[in-house]
Amino acid sequence: MAVRNARQLLRLVNNLLDFSQIEMRGRQALVAPADLGVLTADVASAFRSAIEAAGLQFQIDIEPGLPLVPVNNFMWEQVVPNLLSNAFKFTFEGSISVRLKTLGQHAELVVADTGIGIPVDKQPNVFKRFHRVRGARARTAERSGIGLAMVQDLVKRMGGQLTMRSQEGRGSAFTIWMPLNAQPTPS
Repeated sequence: MAVRNARQLLRLVNNLLDFSQIEMRGRQALVAPADLGVLTADVASAFRSAIEAAGLQFQIDIEPGLPLVPVNNFMWEQVVPNLLSNAFKFTFEGSISVRLKTLGQHAELVVADTGIGIPVDKQPNVFKRFHRVRGARARTAERSGIGLAMVQDLVKRMGGQLTMRSQEGRGSAFTIWMPLNAQPTPS
């Protein structure tokens, strides 16, 4: 039990350090054209065994032939796992999906689940640091309340946008739009 608690504390401290380090690097991210389909599939596939072992369906749908998208690979490798780990924590039946496609002049990533959803009165705060929905049923007790704030910050630094829609008892969907050609703007 002591080892488990120490590991949990270490993960929380590492999350805080990651968040702090990302903030200290400045407001704008260095981006380069990347094969977002391959990058996203690689990161998402690491979750397959845990999701399927929990009895959930897991779908990764990536549009073939996506153009290169300017992103910071390190940051993208923080964004996708945070969204998937939240989906996994709060989904007990049904499915989790990752969809990536082009939409006009943007690449659109949607991470959706059929989980517990977020109450309407809590939705305005989901991207605030250290905000947690108290009393929400979760797969683990590990919740620092910085994951979604960090995701939003990273997406903005890369020049993208993040939105969320959720219905209590029906699930949530987080959507990221990354411009195909634009450079990031300071936030």
